[in-house]
Amino acid sequence: MWNEIQKNISFSPRRGHAVIEYKDHVYVLGGEQCKGGNGNVCEQDENDMPIVETLSDVWFTKDLIQWNLSTSNAKFGPRAFHAAVVFQDAMWIFGGGSPDCKYQVENNITVHLCQDAFVSSDSKTWTAIFSKHKETWWYPRIGHSVAVYENRVWIFGGVGVSTHAYPEVFRDVRTPSSTRIFSNLSQTRHS
Repeated sequence: MWNEIQKNISFSPRRGHAVIEYKDHVYVLGGEQCKGGNGNVCEQDENDMPIVETLSDVWFTKDLIQWNLSTSNAKFGPRAFHAAVVFQDAMWIFGGGSPDCKYQVENNITVHLCQDAFVSSDSKTWTAIFSKHKETWWYPRIGHSVAVYENRVWIFGGVGVSTHAYPEVFRDVRTPSSTRIFSNLSQTRHS
């Protein structure tokens, strides 16, 4: 059985955020919130799509009741539907969607998916990790998962530039020389 421990928390209602546990604290990283509207119901645009604001804040707590703002403007920028993990005594963020990310696809179309990673050991200072060889690194994506296994970082699935789910797994995604392990899985997945 689930019990609600707190109804009104310090940060805004959001979706597409990442949550991790690091050094006995829980962190909420970015996400997006409704812009306008009434409570949790977003205002709609002319195409009946929700109007949202992408966030770049980091909140933390030790007891899941008292939340504190670590930064309202993290260097990873406004970001939602990204993945996060703790690895080698640091917090890592991978990919996601952001108005700051621009990925060029065929026919000179730009999509706002991120092909980057950020690392922090204090939740306030974030360092960008980019690859100079983007064509051989993992593709930009949202809705993916990240895990640590056998002292390596792995990225699983997600949705990319063609809006199709990626049927692949990459290892060592924290480095510019990541390796695609599986690329034709029988079932594609995204969260």
